[in-house]
Amino acid sequence: MGPEILYRVGSWNGLRWTGTTQLEPNPVYTYEFVSNEKEVFYTFDIRNRSVPSRMVVSPSGDVQRFTWIDRIKSWSSFFTTGQLDRCENYDLCGSYASCNINKYPDACECLKGFTPKSPGEWEILNWTEGCARRASLNCNHSDGFLKHEAVKLPDTNVREGGTRGCLLWFSDLLDIRELAANGQDLYVRVAASELEQLSEKKRVIIIVTCVVSAMGVLVLGWIIFMCKRKLRIQGKMDNSRDINDNNEESKTDEMELLIYDLNTIANATDNYADKNKLGEGGFGCVYKGTLMEGQEIAIKRLSKCSGQGIDEFKNEGETSRVVGTYGYMSPEYAIDGVFSVKSDIFSFGVLVLEIVSGKRNRGFCHADHNHNLLGHAWRLWNDKRAVELIDQLLDYSSTLFEILRCIHIGLLCVQQGPEDRPNMSTVALMLGGEGSLPQPKQPGFFIERNLTEPEITINEITISLLEPR
Repeated sequence: MGPEILYRVGSWNGLRWTGTTQLEPNPVYTYEFVSNEKEVFYTFDIRNRSVPSRMVVSPSGDVQRFTWIDRIKSWSSFFTTGQLDRCENYDLCGSYASCNINKYPDACECLKGFTPKSPGEWEILNWTEGCARRASLNCNHSDGFLKHEAVKLPDTNVREGGTRGCLLWFSDLLDIRELAANGQDLYVRVAASELEQLSEKKRVIIIVTCVVSAMGVLVLGWIIFMCKRKLRIQGKMDNSRDINDNNEESKTDEMELLIYDLNTIANATDNYADKNKLGEGGFGCVYKGTLMEGQEIAIKRLSKCSGQGIDEFKNEGETSRVVGTYGYMSPEYAIDGVFSVKSDIFSFGVLVLEIVSGKRNRGFCHADHNHNLLGHAWRLWNDKRAVELIDQLLDYSSTLFEILRCIHIGLLCVQQGPEDRPNMSTVALMLGGEGSLPQPKQPGFFIERNLTEPEITINEITISLLEPR
């Protein structure tokens, strides 16, 4: 192979060659390296003289050690240089670059402060040209390494607790390898600007790490807070059930209700101000409120003499019974118990038709048919006689268009299908506008009722006592 260098064992540290990871103390032989002012040599000795051993250099330049195995009557390879991995090949990565076989196939990497001399060649995994400094040094030594004088090497013997000392390099730094264990620290001179960049990167890493950690702590704290809040709310609900649930039906009632604290409710209603009062009933007053996020709500404040409790509160959007005023309940709620905002729209439509006609839906009767008020209004609308629905006491000579529009809107609100009914915001726009409206569909409960009393016929029948002859 001539003068070409194929493999280098590294420096001697008193126990082993630093570049030869497999050269560990073993039961077969011992080895020693001597370097002083008079001589430099390496020697090994067989621990068991009965076991023959030999070291040879192969034609390819690899150093091989063999031991004789008497059982198979053959030489067995104990150690071979340059055959473990690619990083053992001398100068694989070029100058100022290190080799790490764990990053294979992109095993070579420039040292910090250095960049590839030929980036294009590095892209195709050709690292032979090595790396160069990103910023030149402002000093008297070429490449930052001493060349003009001999340097005495400190003690590098680590045997018996000695210090590792250091080695000084006098030319291009070649053949560097990262080891998983038993490696040595490497110090390379770089420009001050590189140190500033490295410090800035460390600072960024520290800041990002702190921010991420803080965010993690905040998220964890929020999760713990929400879990505790849920448990606290659940505990209050359980206590309320224990106090107020005195029958089997209430014990089996499972509900998920939103619960607000008293301060939230008081703030939303401006401490139950009279200007926010919507109405008053036998159980207390109802107030208009606005939550912090802008959501408008209605708050019922029970009076001290109210007989309502937790059961009545639950019974009010979720209930297992149909509860309401006949004539105003929507078909889907009255028949199937399905309640939604469209159920309220239906009730609103009934009220509109009642106001216009001056008659109540429940108990309404007409000489020509047995429909309720909704059916009567629907018949008149289809016959283009909607004006006949208007109460005679109303003076509609100047407001006929508006009243007919109210009838139209009322019929839209009481349509049979809840999906056909408009929502309340749309109704408000309809009432305040003059645009065209969609044609209404058949209202709910459009069936003729049998309002006549059933005729009962009494038959007088006498039964004779039958006796056998």
